[in-house]
This record gives sequence, structure tokens and C-alpha cells, in this order.
Amino acid sequence: MKKMNRVQDFRAGRSMVDRYPRTVEALGSNPSQSILKMKLKKLKLLLIAVILFLAYNFVQSSNPLTHFIKNENNDQILTDVVISVHDGDTIRTKNLNESIRLLYINAPEVPSPVKKKADFYGYEARNFLRDQILNKQVKLKCKGKDKYNRNLCEIYPVGANTNDITQSYNYLMIANGYACAFMTDNKEIIEAGIKAKNKKIGIYSENSTYECK
Repeated sequence: MKKMNRVQDFRAGRSMVDRYPRTVEALGSNPSQSILKMKLKKLKLLLIAVILFLAYNFVQSSNPLTHFIKNENNDQILTDVVISVHDGDTIRTKNLNESIRLLYINAPEVPSPVKKKADFYGYEARNFLRDQILNKQVKLKCKGKDKYNRNLCEIYPVGANTNDITQSYNYLMIANGYACAFMTDNKEIIEAGIKAKNKKIGIYSENSTYECK
């Protein structure tokens, strides 16, 4: 009986060789070892695919444009960290890494390569804005660029409503007398400037030498 089984097994083996010679040749003399190699090869390919996927996502996340979302008015909204404040209306952020000009306001200047002397209240305006946003996360609501290629943005605290300009740092600078309303017909911004002027605070103080443009 055992001899018959061995004969049958031998015949079945020969039949497999005859029918699938390439498969048997690929498996070699040790099929279990060959199967293991095939599985390891598939695992290697899977790991390569995962690494490529992660690398792609890393590159995308480092691209500032991928941080932008659009609101219902098609404005670009970016959440970012402020890394420098040049003066009362110009900053830089980590991911955007381009100069940002606060919309609707014009603050006194501080010394620069093209300006040797600070304007009246220039340092005060810069220091106030620094205290508010430097090294902090903010929301940028950007609306294009100016002729100097600076991003024109409204800047908000992270938890603020970006559809309410009175919650922005732009408005805060105006309301506290650190900047003038500039190239805007925004009602809230203009009214904030009028109130600051009536209070005679900041750039509107009696000893001020700064003139709004």
C-alpha cells in the first residue's frame, strides 16, 4: 500500500513538472525557501512605496502654497508662525517665508538701508506688534501682492473670525494709534482711525511729527 502511494506521489510530481516546468524551475529544489524570498521581495516593494509616499507628503507640507485654504470669498487663508516683525506693518512668517504687508494700514517707519532715521512712533509701533504676534501662530488672510512683491494680508489670532476685521491685528494697530488707515474704504478701519485721532493717542498725539499719507 505504501509502495503504491509512493508511486502515485512520484507520478503526481512528474505530472506537475510536465505541466508547469517554469513554475517548478522558479521554485527550485526548495519551494518553501523560494516562496519566502518572493514574500520578502513583495515586502521590500511595499516599504519602498511607503517611503515614497511619506517623502511626497513631506515635500508638499514644506511648500507654503499647500497651507492655504480658500474661504467663501475665495480669499487665501494660511495658518503660520510669525518669525520676524520689521516694523508696524511688515512681517515674515515661517512657512510663507516672504515679506508680508498688513493690509489697510500704514505704520511709521524704522531705520532701514534706505532710511537712516525712524519716524515718530516707529519703534513704538513695531514693538507693540512684536508683543502681539512674534513667535506666535496666526491666521493670514491674503489678497494678492503689492508692487514690491509683498503679500498683502489681514492678520488674525488663530481663534478669530477672519470675516470680522475688528478681530484682526490690522484693526488693533489702527485703534491703538500705531498706524493710519491706508488705501481702504473699509468702514471699521476708517472709524477706528477717527476714534484714535479724537483720543489723540500714538501717532495722533499732540507732539506727533508723523503725518498719515
